[in-house]
Amino acid sequence: FDFTLLRDIIAHAEHPDEMEGPNKAAIKRLFKDKKYRQALDHLKTRSLNARDLDWEIVSPLFEIAHEGPIVEDGPAEQGGRSYRVPGTDHGTQVAGILAPDIPEDPDSGRELKGMCPQLTLYDLRVFDSAGRGDEFAILSAIEFVGWLNRDRANPVVHAVNLSLALADDVDS
Repeated sequence: FDFTLLRDIIAHAEHPDEMEGPNKAAIKRLFKDKKYRQALDHLKTRSLNARDLDWEIVSPLFEIAHEGPIVEDGPAEQGGRSYRVPGTDHGTQVAGILAPDIPEDPDSGRELKGMCPQLTLYDLRVFDSAGRGDEFAILSAIEFVGWLNRDRANPVVHAVNLSLALADDVDS
């Protein structure tokens, strides 16, 4: 899930044509796709009535496809059409220590076994491909994890690893 898109999606739910910045193309594609209409309508209603996000409805707006053609830089196509590689490989490195279970790695030909190969990992991105992020994306991702675990007999997410370096914004 790419939380770096969430602020722009919320801010432009009513007027997507006014969107500027690096997420402009990805967000315009979202607004044109009819399958996201309910989620975008929810955001408009939420903004008008000062309501919390319904993660069940809005999470498809910023879900990262993990299949399809790979995009090395820039925003990925939404709707399962392409996968955008993370801007840095730190999270991939941490995941590679924790959870790989690959009988034969195609690059090395060796078995890759992590410390806990039975883990299922969530990809929650709070920094864009240039390494920029903000507290909004970080806190949204943490709130999303809380939603995943809410009202369940067994938690979905048992641990969260945060490796962050963020300039302190006094206004926040």
